[in-house]
Amino acid sequence: MAYDRRTKWYSEHTTNFKTGLRLFWVLINYCSPFTTTVGPKSIDFKLSQRDFTRIRLKEYLGMGLSSRVYKIDWENTSSAIKVFNSGYDLSNEVEALQFLNRGNFSNIPTYIAYDDNSIIIYPVCERFGDKFQVSHALQLLQLLELIHKEQIYHQDVRPENILLDSDNNRLVLVDWGSAIRITDRRKRYTYEGTIMFASPNILRGNFGSYVPSASNDLHSFVRTMYILHNLSEMLAIPEGICHQKHG
Repeated sequence: MAYDRRTKWYSEHTTNFKTGLRLFWVLINYCSPFTTTVGPKSIDFKLSQRDFTRIRLKEYLGMGLSSRVYKIDWENTSSAIKVFNSGYDLSNEVEALQFLNRGNFSNIPTYIAYDDNSIIIYPVCERFGDKFQVSHALQLLQLLELIHKEQIYHQDVRPENILLDSDNNRLVLVDWGSAIRITDRRKRYTYEGTIMFASPNILRGNFGSYVPSASNDLHSFVRTMYILHNLSEMLAIPEGICHQKHG
């Protein structure tokens, strides 16, 4: 039903099965745009052991399994603050971003600051929607090649972590909380990526301990590219078992 302000009457609209499923998901899913609440208007950010600053949250940008993201102004620069769920250890993501920023890697967020519960990053990005291009795929592929040369593996390449810096038409790979930097090839690790995008090697091992390799990220890359390239043909996938992280 839709309300026409001119006639002050409601009118019925019909739709196809695919669109109907999408609308139904929006109405009932806890993290859909319809049911997600904006949350707090401001947040206290810890500058030191004794000092706090109150940051006004300008806009709700989205949520993941471990955090919510808001748009803020930080030192007169439009930025994003990632507020993590209580008890989440954000140190791995902070260390990964600091290392990559020191190496001047492109196509990743710029780390600004963090406290016990939040990370402030730049730039403010958006979902690709129908703006995804071949040039963006090449940017991601080049980034993966560069980090793999440094023995760094993202472990969670998927559409939700591929964002657009619209001011520069630049792809940005986010969510580095599962990233690993290998210093000992004899050591085995626990897979912490998203189940739906795990490589055959990880699936065959039943998500047991493994040695990360470039092929794992590249398999996730191929699946991600297929979804982003065929977005108009894909049903909206609710957050659930398919998007759960393992680990």
